[in-house]
Amino acid sequence: MQLLQNGKQQFIDQNGLPLANGTVGYYAPGTLNPLPTYQDQAGTIQNANPITLDSRGQAIVWGTGTYRQIVKDSTGVTIWDQIITSSTSAADLSSQTGAGGTAMIGFDGGTLASFLLSKSNRVVDSFATLRTISKTLYTRAFVDGSTKSGFGFYWCDLSDTTTADDGWNNIVASDGGRWKRAEGAIFDITLLGVKAGTSTSQSAAIAAAQAVCAVAGKIPYLPAGTYAGSVAIRTSNSGLIGEGSSVTKIVIPATTYSLSSFSMAGQVATVTTSTPSGVFVGQGISIKGTSASAYNVGYIVTAVLSSTQFQCKSLNYTFTDGTATGGNVSEGNVCDVGQLAYGNASTAIAGIVVRGITFDGNRSNRTTPPDDLTDWGIALTNTKNYHISDVRGVNCWQGGFGAFINSNYGYVQAYVENCGFSAQNPAGFDINSSSYNEFHCTSSRCNYGARVLDNCVGNVGTFVIDSATQTGFVYGNQNVNYSSANNFRISVINGCSIAGVQITAKCYSSELDVTAQGTTGPAVHEVQALGANASEGNTYRVNSKNCSAQSVLIGGNSGKWIVNSWQDGRSGGAGAAFAIDVYGNRNQIDAVVEDSSTPQVRGIAFRSGAVGNDVLKFTHNTLVQEISDASGGYNFFEESGWTTPSFSAGWSNTYGAPFNTIGYRKLGKHVRLKGTVTGGTGTIFTLPTGYAPVTGTYLFPTVSNGASAVVAINTAGVVSLQSGSAVSVNLDHINIPIDA
Repeated sequence: MQLLQNGKQQFIDQNGLPLANGTVGYYAPGTLNPLPTYQDQAGTIQNANPITLDSRGQAIVWGTGTYRQIVKDSTGVTIWDQIITSSTSAADLSSQTGAGGTAMIGFDGGTLASFLLSKSNRVVDSFATLRTISKTLYTRAFVDGSTKSGFGFYWCDLSDTTTADDGWNNIVASDGGRWKRAEGAIFDITLLGVKAGTSTSQSAAIAAAQAVCAVAGKIPYLPAGTYAGSVAIRTSNSGLIGEGSSVTKIVIPATTYSLSSFSMAGQVATVTTSTPSGVFVGQGISIKGTSASAYNVGYIVTAVLSSTQFQCKSLNYTFTDGTATGGNVSEGNVCDVGQLAYGNASTAIAGIVVRGITFDGNRSNRTTPPDDLTDWGIALTNTKNYHISDVRGVNCWQGGFGAFINSNYGYVQAYVENCGFSAQNPAGFDINSSSYNEFHCTSSRCNYGARVLDNCVGNVGTFVIDSATQTGFVYGNQNVNYSSANNFRISVINGCSIAGVQITAKCYSSELDVTAQGTTGPAVHEVQALGANASEGNTYRVNSKNCSAQSVLIGGNSGKWIVNSWQDGRSGGAGAAFAIDVYGNRNQIDAVVEDSSTPQVRGIAFRSGAVGNDVLKFTHNTLVQEISDASGGYNFFEESGWTTPSFSAGWSNTYGAPFNTIGYRKLGKHVRLKGTVTGGTGTIFTLPTGYAPVTGTYLFPTVSNGASAVVAINTAGVVSLQSGSAVSVNLDHINIPIDA
């Protein structure tokens, strides 16, 4: 229940008495333009404006909206002039037309009415119900198919008054609204008769559905399930996508034929157009052969330029069940091997999309490696504007993924495992002479986890590498080429007998963030190269732990190194191992080196011939040896900031302004003191480890209470007054050398 308002409104004058015979006028806010009010709720009897009040100062006033209300007494003197707004009634909210109801409720940057009309889907169970929806209340609807009478998203085209009802794509409602199907780019071809779970080949049905999609501009989609196929599934440029590798499966029957003619890609085996482009490769498809006696190897054939040039060949592998040749490949095995997208020097292939496909090279069942440029998961040459994601390359002799020679402006997200063991290519993920790409690679148990080589510019990406046999990640070139402006984030775990990350020759102006743990070789090795072949101007951020060799080897020039090393360099004896080994010139180093074992590891070693290197900061614990310098050419710029010491008995920091308070700070290879102290005898304070002279005791003349005095500092860091008055001892400008 609610409290009811008074039947009449009563107005009062300046003295609180009824405003007998006064007037009340109602106007548009900010103006004197009259707005109507009424004597009844239905709005049929309009008040005069202004309203003349009765002898009790009363009147009946109904209205809607916002008004300027001017109240005057019987002599015309204004009592008030205010903006007022009508309250919302149950009748207002229940109104389904005009400004009432949902039009009065704010929501999502507008009103609830506008949200229901243009932003919200009305859910119905059938086309019959869809035909009853008012186009003035909703313009979007979803038919949920619960009555098996229609399914999908629909929108109401308010500009269309002529399209006929076809029972599927266009539904005409009783009020004339034209509801149109909104499928987007993907179309479920099971709606066109393709069936899962039957032994009857679906090749013809799939091909027919793809032809329909090609005309309609749709991408054919196969839901999860197993579909019987044949060796002759050929598709148009509309492609074919599924739910995921080994989720949507096409089963090839036992046959004596090779699967070399199988094209899952959405492209016939030969393309002779001069500018092949727009190839959409199947998404989420697992090709599973059913006979090991036949060469059941599925792969993708796309955009070859003639019937002989760069055509993918059957690899003629024999699959086994793990015991002997022959037998069936077990359900769920993915038997995909292939090469993808070879252009030539003058014609680039563009617009390839590959998603959710597994390529399995079955390397363990091969007694000898195949020829060069075979047994790749995916290999690209002269390809641009491509998108490859959710792709796996496993057990491939060459590599799981490769992009070569002008394969630019692409996106790759791939997983490679147990790949890259041939003499021609030792890496699971291999990039060469390709630029402006984004790579995201996870590599496991490959020979080299990943490589970016030769004339690669402007690439970015992340690499997670586990248990590479030789090197986790190689960034480098032959001496005649260069790479620059690349930015990579690399995580390397275990293995890596050569190095976790290796930077070879002529790599310039790039950034590498590296996390390495448990590698046999150094975490990061920037190889020393002579003259113009040296790497220059790179920035490295390295976090390394438990790497048997060094944390980093710095062989290039003008690099910036931020290194956090923990328990690295344990492979050498006492004094033989180094966390940071420097051969190059003009590098800047900011390092933290921690160790918890003996023999001690040297923190930084500068080798003979290394010149102009700067140590901006070097922090280490007591089990790490100091800097070893065989070069005579490094600078130490560490600055600690001012620290207030703990004073010995009797001394205090209270001599007062304008004198400085006592403090000490490290500046490179020196420690500076400041301030004036008072009140004690002998030892003033003691400097911490690393802040005291290495040899001897230093005596410093100073001023004490206006006279001469002497302050001593020894190798234990003890700062003491040797002579002079204790009333005041000035330590400003004392500068202690702390190197040998």
